[in-house]
Amino acid sequence: MKKNILKVENLSFGYTKENIFENISFEIDEGDFVCLIGSNGAGKSTLLKLILNQLEKNSGNIKFNMGKNPYEEIGYVPQLGIGSSYNFPITVQEMVSLSLNKELRGFKRIKDSHIEKISFALMQVGMQEKIDCLYSELSGGQRQRVLIAKSLVATPKFLILDEPTNGIDEESRKSLFKLLSHLNKEHNITILMITHELSDVEEYINKLYKLKDKKIERFK
Repeated sequence: MKKNILKVENLSFGYTKENIFENISFEIDEGDFVCLIGSNGAGKSTLLKLILNQLEKNSGNIKFNMGKNPYEEIGYVPQLGIGSSYNFPITVQEMVSLSLNKELRGFKRIKDSHIEKISFALMQVGMQEKIDCLYSELSGGQRQRVLIAKSLVATPKFLILDEPTNGIDEESRKSLFKLLSHLNKEHNITILMITHELSDVEEYINKLYKLKDKKIERFK
């Protein structure tokens, strides 16, 4: 029997007096590959922010079953261009190292042990040969792979992605979904992802939730 790692119960939230969603409940188990869909404005990204503790819920419960500090076991990949655009020169290695801030505090130079972690994370997403390249010079699909590596370097158990294929071409999109499926099946990383490209990813997922009219419904 799969272990439940996230349980949302009767969750309500609104930026104003009117709630975006009301009393929604759902569960995610260890090893799940979950897609969250819904129209623009339905509250998908807001729901992720609540799960990540970036917003304070109005009512309800968000319960994790992942150690003493579950947020240390979650990797988050934002939409391309949201928190992922860097106008200053930063290499792929430096970008991925940003997730090792706790280990690197007080050090001005990345240690060999950190480079090994970074290289392994980049290898997992097929970007190891770009380790010394500037992040700004990569394609959209390559940038998303680097952002996933940035999350993976901290060895998360749970990966949350907000429309990771937004703004990238079809070939890169399909390749990225295959990569996520590999991480899910071969590395047992639980995934929750918002997407509008359901037809390309449906074969890989085992749960599908839809936000609509302030409620959440499971379709798969």
